[in-house]
Amino acid sequence: MISQEELLERLERLGQEIQELKEKVIIGIISEKVDETELFLRKCSGWQDSRSPDEVIAEIYAARSTGLRGSRAFNEP
Repeated sequence: MISQEELLERLERLGQEIQELKEKVIIGIISEKVDETELFLRKCSGWQDSRSPDEVIAEIYAARSTGLRGSRAFNEP
């Protein structure tokens, strides 16, 4: 037979486990099994930009800067 003290300890542990599971559900850890690619596409397929692809590319190139990182890697002055 189980003692009252042991029963209360088990119930406390179960209550803690239930609370942890509730928190996981709330933050979305437990969810439907979905293909990873599908999840990525859901998150990233909505990006819209009013700029043309050429404008985006031009901005990327304009933001680049020259540095000494490559010269240090090859011991160049």
